[in-house]
Amino acid sequence: MGISRNTAKRIIENCGASRVSKDAAGELAKIIDDVAERIIKNAKEYAKHAKRKTIIKEDIRRAIKDYIRSENYR
Repeated sequence: MGISRNTAKRIIENCGASRVSKDAAGELAKIIDDVAERIIKNAKEYAKHAKRKTIIKEDIRRAIKDYIRSENYR
C-alpha cells in the first residue's frame, strides 16, 4: 500500500523544490501513507456506523476533520 517515492518526489517538485533527496521523498511518502491509513480507518467507522459497506466522500471529509482536530490538540 502507499504512494511511491517517485510520486512523493513529484509532489515536492510541484510545490517548487528544484532538487529533492531520496530520503526526503521517502519520508514524505511514509507520512502520506500513515496519515491516509488513519483517515481511512476512521472513515470506515463512519460508514459502519451508518450501516454501509461503502465509504462515501462525506465519510472521508469527516475523518479528515477528525484528524485535523486531533493533530491540533497534540
